[in-house]
Amino acid sequence: MRWLALGLCVLTLLMWLPALTTPWWGDDYFFLQIAHKARLNHEPWWQAFWPEVRTGFWRPLSIDLYWRIIEDEFCTTPLIAHAVNFLLWLLASVSVGLTAHLFARQLKWSSPWVIGALTAGIYGVNDVHFLPLHWASTANSSILVLWTALCFCCWIAAPSCTTKWRWVLCALIPLLQLLALFSKESSILIPLLLLCFSVFLMDTIKLGRQEIIAWLSCTLVCGIWYCFFKHFTGSRDQAYSLVIGTNILRNLFALSAWLLNIPREALRMIMTGEILWGCIWAAAAAMPMLGFIVLSLLPLRKKLSPQKILAIVAFILLAYAPYFFLASQSYEYYAAVAIIFPLIILARGLSISTRPFIAIGLLCLSTFVSIHISRLVDYPSLIGRAHWAEKQFSYLTSQPIELPLVVQVNNAHQFYAISVPGLAWRLGIKESDVVLSDTCPANTRKHLVQNAQGDFQWQDCR
Repeated sequence: MRWLALGLCVLTLLMWLPALTTPWWGDDYFFLQIAHKARLNHEPWWQAFWPEVRTGFWRPLSIDLYWRIIEDEFCTTPLIAHAVNFLLWLLASVSVGLTAHLFARQLKWSSPWVIGALTAGIYGVNDVHFLPLHWASTANSSILVLWTALCFCCWIAAPSCTTKWRWVLCALIPLLQLLALFSKESSILIPLLLLCFSVFLMDTIKLGRQEIIAWLSCTLVCGIWYCFFKHFTGSRDQAYSLVIGTNILRNLFALSAWLLNIPREALRMIMTGEILWGCIWAAAAAMPMLGFIVLSLLPLRKKLSPQKILAIVAFILLAYAPYFFLASQSYEYYAAVAIIFPLIILARGLSISTRPFIAIGLLCLSTFVSIHISRLVDYPSLIGRAHWAEKQFSYLTSQPIELPLVVQVNNAHQFYAISVPGLAWRLGIKESDVVLSDTCPANTRKHLVQNAQGDFQWQDCR
């Protein structure tokens, strides 16, 4: 079983290595420009925690400081940025594995280190990491998981420690809560997730005064943070608005898809009319994953009481709760925290299964189908759009540029991968020198037009 866990971890690393070659795209250029301006204006790093203007998201750790480091220290190279994301993903996976190890020790399961390694491998290979590893702008997901999982570690380990270390671990919990809040808003639910672990472990460990104080401190931190969050944030894009309607059912279906390793691109194909191929792709990813789940749960069929099952289900629904109400956006990485607890249980079942190699083989097959095809699909897939944008930049950087640069966009969804900040960044011009227009302004000889195939070409103004 140890060799199986080690082999899974190595295979997971190899499976994600191609993500390092992804170019900049989309919001990457927007954040690069902001970080670049902050550096030129000599803005102090702490200003991200107390911004002078309202923003759509207040994430000083996972957005502002992250991009200041990428832009300032690593020469804005996409390979380096993806390597940083790779490291963050690795740290997040290891922290989840450590959570599983401590969880197994508290329950006195055999081979807790093996269960921890299996959990780290199963978690790391999951499709929820597709965007965080292929898009620098979604690094906040891995950063959130890192702080959240470490918070889980302290909560689980504290009750069995000596008084001194119990106080130390409990003191770290609200600090980790704050770091998570500075990374992503959904971490406001961490106190409830801690209770889900406690319900599962209530027959083994008892919460003491230290844990109660730590939990109350977490809720207080969340309350204070929320007041500042409302002060520093303004209106968001309509796609991120919270509504109550059929979107709840749609997002519940999306959560089910993420749990079964179904890629977002397969769901997109189904929604945009390519129903047959989308269903085939979704089934090819879901069926092996379902087989892995069944084989892992079979040894536990008599070991999980209704109380424990309820704790797991509650954890999943609570961790995903903020996303049930989203108007339109839905991505796999939204479930990055929600899958932690169930994967620990699956790793436990796998560790005592009589068919562990078959189960791991099915898991890897599911992930390979999800990830590899997502990399190959052309636009409108996300990575297809990223490579399309890079092709446009390769063409434009070899062309003489006249200012102002007039651009006629016929596909806004596709153009998002380039964006005005992207044109300014890659061509070395100011954003104000880029003009989006369907007509040529006076004294302009030519403009950049998106043709029927979606590519950009020069046209003379008439």
